[in-house]
Amino acid sequence: MARYLAVCLSPTLQRTIVLHSFRENEVNRSSEHYLDAAGKGVNVARVLTQLGQSAVHLTHAGGRDRELLLGLARSTGVDVRAIESPAEIRTCYTLVDSSSHTTTEIVEEAPGVPPETEERIHALYTELLDEHDVVIIGGTKSPGFSDALYPSMTREAKRRGLGVILDIRGRDLLNSLEYGPDVIKPNLAEFAGTFAMGTAATTGAGQAVPISEHTQDAQLLDAVIRQMELIHSRHGTVTVLTRGGNETLFWNGTDAGREPPGHLVPVNTIGCGDAFTAGFAVAWAARNPLAEAVRAGHAAAAQNALRIRPGTLK
Repeated sequence: MARYLAVCLSPTLQRTIVLHSFRENEVNRSSEHYLDAAGKGVNVARVLTQLGQSAVHLTHAGGRDRELLLGLARSTGVDVRAIESPAEIRTCYTLVDSSSHTTTEIVEEAPGVPPETEERIHALYTELLDEHDVVIIGGTKSPGFSDALYPSMTREAKRRGLGVILDIRGRDLLNSLEYGPDVIKPNLAEFAGTFAMGTAATTGAGQAVPISEHTQDAQLLDAVIRQMELIHSRHGTVTVLTRGGNETLFWNGTDAGREPPGHLVPVNTIGCGDAFTAGFAVAWAARNPLAEAVRAGHAAAAQNALRIRPGTLK
């Protein structure tokens, strides 16, 4: 059984508020609400643990809610290694409308960390590598971390022969590719933005609409597949591209694969991408064919979507 290290440097408390029906410009009352430790690293580590795997989450945590965050994470079985940081922990809010089956997310931007935080995170990361087989790096870093950090983490893990899965975007992803991560797993909008494919797609009526993970523009998808092939030829890296309720695209080394996620009526979609990453990672680390690993990711994401709390199968 593989041992997983889930890295995310933007600690988050997640407040989930369930409403029978959300009414704009009105007072909305909720008798069902939850507070959880969340964010990509916590979610991935929690789902891996619930899948019977050995997982550790590496992050920083500080301020008045440090012990609250760590306690909430550990109460759900997450093994957290967190250096102390002076930065306060952000809270994000999920509004679940149970009548319309919609999920609205309100994200607080993460506060910055001082420069010494990076050195301490890097030192602990280096120590933890000896105890793990697969590194999963996800999410946007808190301000204050340098652009060199995620590429450095990728390089060190690959030098030691570990598997590396990246769920990151933008400069972090571009700068990490030269070190040959095994898998990158952005969604369609993140991939298009990272590789400068524009910010809008064209509908059949010729109208420009913002690119989202649900975009179906055929010309854009053709360009995406060509970029996935190029990434594999240059870096040996597999791209797995999630697209919400649409088919997941992946490049298996010879051609493009497509796997539909299946249809369901979600309860809460927050954490589904992280559950996918965890389910995929377990099947991938066991050396299953890529299509089977994608299907395992879809199964975990579907379980998460049917739970009211984020990043969980139970």
